[in-house]
Amino acid sequence: MKKIVIADDDFLVRTYLKQLLPWEEMGFVVAGDAKNGKEALMLVQQEQPTLLITDICMPVMNGIDLIKELKAVGRICSYPRTELS
Repeated sequence: MKKIVIADDDFLVRTYLKQLLPWEEMGFVVAGDAKNGKEALMLVQQEQPTLLITDICMPVMNGIDLIKELKAVGRICSYPRTELS
């Protein structure tokens, strides 16, 4: 199965995203979630997910800095921009 990491400072949003789709039926497993970019960075390095879903505005390290850091260490091949309202 492909792994997913979810990063958002809002607990309810993280919970909703984990339940939004039938991840396992689609071949994914939620490997973990993080409440800020720094936690997400450590989780991504540990779990090496296929997909990272991140919020932009988070404390400690925001989503933009998280993506920049992952790109700098070669953990991101591409990052499509998708906005949910």
